[in-house]
Amino acid sequence: MNTKIFLTTIILLLVFFISLPAAEEVKRRAMTVDDALDMVRIGDVNISPDGKWVFFSKSELDWDKNKRNKTYFMVPSTGGEAFQYIGKEGGSMFQFSPDGLFLAFLRKQKKRSAALPHAHKRRRSRPVNGT
Repeated sequence: MNTKIFLTTIILLLVFFISLPAAEEVKRRAMTVDDALDMVRIGDVNISPDGKWVFFSKSELDWDKNKRNKTYFMVPSTGGEAFQYIGKEGGSMFQFSPDGLFLAFLRKQKKRSAALPHAHKRRRSRPVNGT
């Protein structure tokens, strides 16, 4: 019985080591500008004051429209599924409130910037200054 396990182990190791050179035959090439443009970019990262949530943006290039599309996500810091957080209108200068219940940011509305607190429990935005 021990001889059978030993021979099986040897055969599996031989198969593994014989297949290694085939895996290394992948042709490497230098990175191109298109490769860099095609990379997904992560930005606007903010962690809530209580450390329970992480807000971030993900930017991807749409080659057909020749522009980057940015989407915004929230994910529990303990792990789990990220969910899309704010709409395509996006914003800038993201900041959690001190109690961590709101994410404030600026968004252009009618050619003016409006400060928006965004309650991540209710997932609705409202302008602070009414502009």
